[in-house]
Amino acid sequence: MTMSNEESKSNASTLQREIERLKNGHWNMFKRQYREFWDHAKEISGMFKTLKPLLPEDRERLWTEFNSICEEVKTVSKRESESKRTDSKNKRDLVESKIKEAYYQAKGARTSSELSEAKALLSKALDWMKNGWGGFNISTQIVSSMFSEGKMLKVDSDACWEQWKEANEVIKSRRQELCETNYNHFRSKASDSINTTHYGDAREAKSKVRDIQREMKGTQMSKSQFQEIRGLLDDAWQKANSRLQEAFREGQRKHEEWLSRTQGHIERWNDLIQKNEDVISRIEEQIDRCRDMERDAKSSEFAETVRGWIEEKYSKISDIRETNRELEEKIRSANNKIRG
Repeated sequence: MTMSNEESKSNASTLQREIERLKNGHWNMFKRQYREFWDHAKEISGMFKTLKPLLPEDRERLWTEFNSICEEVKTVSKRESESKRTDSKNKRDLVESKIKEAYYQAKGARTSSELSEAKALLSKALDWMKNGWGGFNISTQIVSSMFSEGKMLKVDSDACWEQWKEANEVIKSRRQELCETNYNHFRSKASDSINTTHYGDAREAKSKVRDIQREMKGTQMSKSQFQEIRGLLDDAWQKANSRLQEAFREGQRKHEEWLSRTQGHIERWNDLIQKNEDVISRIEEQIDRCRDMERDAKSSEFAETVRGWIEEKYSKISDIRETNRELEEKIRSANNKIRG
């Protein structure tokens, strides 16, 4: 065999090995790593131009094999992309339905409990936006896809996030409206109790104050509004006490001290809940910035890292919301003790 033929066979063997590596390599956890595959394919394509000499029959055979592998991977990649788009759209539909449910619940909320239901629905939608099917019930998962990873593409995730923020703003706006409505309602009642203290029966005035305090439990108002109403009620209560016998005043004073401490706890817990909501708002802003970073990422690796940050922030929001739920439980427990 001449030196030229030996070189041709050696070059053919080199190409054959690379084609085999291309065919069997570039997998990670049973998933084809397409970027690495096509980078390698580009190198092999260049080798067909640079490896010389190469017998025509070897070139044709190897090129046919190489091209067949590339076409097969291209077909599989296209099929996977279509499947991912379909899975993403299915999950987006589910998430959007939950966000819309929260949106209309908030729009029609007339009480704090109804608004809390809207918040719970929106929190559930946030959980659903994470990768996977956590938070979904079994029937929902089966209907969606038994084999889907439960991941949304960026365009669908971004669309859900924008709708989520819109619904969240509706909840915030509706909360402010409820606060104002409740404030006007209780301020009028508090003023009436003061008038009764001055011109009516002191015991009746105190009964009115107690009724107002019970009615206020669990209502939606800002800290300053609660303080103002309580200030009026405290004034009415004290003026009524001054008109009663000393022994009766002493017993009621002790009750008021206990009630004030408990209400102080509730007020501090409500204040902490509001601070936590502010923290959540800042994290949401950070998520927005991360999504900008993901969109402008120069590499898929960095984009993946940013998505990890986003997932961590989602988890942080969920943790804070769990803390707020615990605080709300404390408030409910304290209200139950006040209610007796």
